Amino acid sequence: MDRVTRWEWHGNIIILVVLCCTVVLLPAGVVYFMSRLLKIEEAVKDASALSAFLEKK
Repeated sequence: MDRVTRWEWHGNIIILVVLCCTVVLLPAGVVYFMSRLLKIEEAVKDASALSAFLEKK
């Protein structure tokens, strides 16, 4: 079994923009972005077949 890793962000873009617009709150924006980032790992039988399917699209 091979593993496929993907990243998804589940946050509010408006909150991120407001936090990043001011220089004072920029570190809070980075923390907000990183705290809403998810790492999803899935086990697949054949990673090369999945890669070929994704390249074909």
